[in-house]
Amino acid sequence: MITSENQPLPNGYASVGSSAMSELPRWDPLWRAIIKNMRLDADKVWSLQHWRRWWEKLTPPEQLAVLQKFLLVVVLVMASGGLLVLFQASHTVSQFRHPTMVYDQDGNPWFDLHDPLGTHLKLSGMPAHVARAAIAVEDRRFYRHGSIDLRGIARAAWQNLKAGGIREGASTLTQQLARQLFLTHHRTFSRKLQEILLSSELESQFSKDEILEAYLNRIFMGGSLYGMPDAARYFFGKDVTQISISEAAALAAIIRSPNFYNPKVNPDRLIDRRNVVLRRMSAEGYITPAEYERAVREKLKFVRKRVVERTETYFKEFVRSELVDLLGEEILDEYGYRIHTSYLPQLQALAENAANQEIARLEVSKQLYKYPDQPELQVALVSIEVGTGRIQAMVGGRNYGGSQYNHVTQALRQPGSAFKPVLYATALLHGYTPASMIELPAVQAPTPSIEESNLEESKAGEPDAKQTAKEATRETKSEQPTVITLREALTKSVNSAALALIAKVGKAKTIELARQLGIHSDLPAVESLALGTGEVRVLELTEAYLTFASGGDQIQPHCILRVEDRGNRALYEEKQVRKPALSREVAYQMVSMLRDVVTRGTGATNATAGVPFPIAGKTGTTNDYKDAWFVGFSPKIACGVWVGYDNPHPIMPAGYGARVALPIWGRYMRSTAKSVKHGSFTVPPSLRAYNLCRISGGIATEGCNFVVRPDGAIHSAVYTEYLIPGTEPTFPCSLHALLPGGEHKIWEELKKLLPKIIPPWPH
Repeated sequence: MITSENQPLPNGYASVGSSAMSELPRWDPLWRAIIKNMRLDADKVWSLQHWRRWWEKLTPPEQLAVLQKFLLVVVLVMASGGLLVLFQASHTVSQFRHPTMVYDQDGNPWFDLHDPLGTHLKLSGMPAHVARAAIAVEDRRFYRHGSIDLRGIARAAWQNLKAGGIREGASTLTQQLARQLFLTHHRTFSRKLQEILLSSELESQFSKDEILEAYLNRIFMGGSLYGMPDAARYFFGKDVTQISISEAAALAAIIRSPNFYNPKVNPDRLIDRRNVVLRRMSAEGYITPAEYERAVREKLKFVRKRVVERTETYFKEFVRSELVDLLGEEILDEYGYRIHTSYLPQLQALAENAANQEIARLEVSKQLYKYPDQPELQVALVSIEVGTGRIQAMVGGRNYGGSQYNHVTQALRQPGSAFKPVLYATALLHGYTPASMIELPAVQAPTPSIEESNLEESKAGEPDAKQTAKEATRETKSEQPTVITLREALTKSVNSAALALIAKVGKAKTIELARQLGIHSDLPAVESLALGTGEVRVLELTEAYLTFASGGDQIQPHCILRVEDRGNRALYEEKQVRKPALSREVAYQMVSMLRDVVTRGTGATNATAGVPFPIAGKTGTTNDYKDAWFVGFSPKIACGVWVGYDNPHPIMPAGYGARVALPIWGRYMRSTAKSVKHGSFTVPPSLRAYNLCRISGGIATEGCNFVVRPDGAIHSAVYTEYLIPGTEPTFPCSLHALLPGGEHKIWEELKKLLPKIIPPWPH
């Protein structure tokens, strides 16, 4: 019955208007009911009593018509849903055929973005008994059925019925692979349906051998282990190509329940399961009776400590994070893309070798402090191409399998004196020159900072730390200068000079320049900032030094060069964002000062000796030797190294940056000589060379060539300083000017040295 809007309807119905109702066919009670109930209150819509009263008012023909239409809608929805799931399964599997590959800088494949551990091994590269063990125990009819095994399902159902519970599964290798690649492990009907559809698509698009290869490389083996190659290294400490029949059977046994059959938890349980696998291999004819007997008797030897994974995995994860920053999370789910990076495998191998060799040397020396909560000493190294900012090698820690924490990009640590170049660059920007004199507090003049006593191993052996520090202090106190040039202060890393300089330059200006150089971590506005009490990341500090080496341009370090889709269209092209932070003149003066550090300062050790190209850099050590740093560069590579414990603890007695971090840096840089043309540093044409006295900072005189050390030896204090014309000193050196009779004194000293230089003439 049609009523007006103002007249209430029986049974609580709300009116929808006569015009709307008149357009509906009277023989369609289903749609009439839907329209009439569109404006019901929510409580009435979900009321079973309401719908029951509505149903009872319908005649039998009308009820039949409603049921027919309802079933038609259900069928259409299910069919549409099935087609959609089938389409999605087909699309997902077809994408799997085209992996998103990551390439190194030379265009060679590096790794599959969806398999960052890079353990994929061709089926032909694995021993036959590895694949046969998996087939025998997980899907013995693998080559004789399609995506599902109906006979296997029936057999499993019968066995489970007899056992009164779940004792045997019926999933094929293809189904297990589909579940591993695309689905969760929640046991639901919808997940099982998706698994079957995906398995069908895998079988239609890939050969059996391709499916088996993917299965052996991707199947879950417990913890963070995926695939036989990874599990072979973890459990047996060897490559999968080297494992025996017995070991292959043990790996296949783990597949069923990785936690239950973990040999490091319950080895006896795994042995029993391994023997089951061996019996099935024998029954299938995969091994001979003699091989079976030998394999059953073979004692499995599991490694106690996980084999160290190549630390390039830290670099792979950095690639993934940079991709997300550039193109969003969606890129990680896409297939068929090509990602070109700045990664250079030869430099990565050299970086890993340098870190491993030098840390091993420290461990063998038995000088490292041991802590119950610290599993191992950590290391970080990053190598960046000067002028481009391309990251070419990265060591984020000792072992990615043990810790995924990237110490290059994530760890915030105090840099100690490695931060001082930022302060000195600030001074150069505000009117100082390397030859400028800075006045030292009389009480402190000039005591070197803790890493400045050269404690590096010498050819004659390692000196005593305390004795060497006393000698260095005694020598400097004997001279007791009250002023020092900026160059000498940085070369010797004099703490009192740094504190005096930041008082002159200002904390705010120092922090401002640090930001411009690429240090974005929060820095404290305190005087001790001059000594490196602020916390920074290895990548940040190396980026700051990269600015010195790149002529003053701040370049953001990066590794993504180009991203292409399947149509070879570029989704992203490398952007080398260059921001002028320093003038070319100031940048070169910093290079020159940091070169002095490695030739005659705190970095002048055996670690830098023999490097066949120009280098510059700075050591860093924090209180109690909790952090050891060296950051430096050549004309081609900027490299930063940090060593320490995750939870800051003293590393070792006298654990200076020159003893702990610099040897890693030196070994790496020296080893790059064969593959990298380092070239030389270029002096800007706007700078002019001046001969100055290293001690007084004035124009060098003849007497500066004959300076007597406290030990009586004579040396020259003359050096070449590159300055902008107009900023050079205008006064001659007053310390070494030849006074009346001075020539006689010099001649007397020379006569003492001549017999040592020229042997006596034979009579």
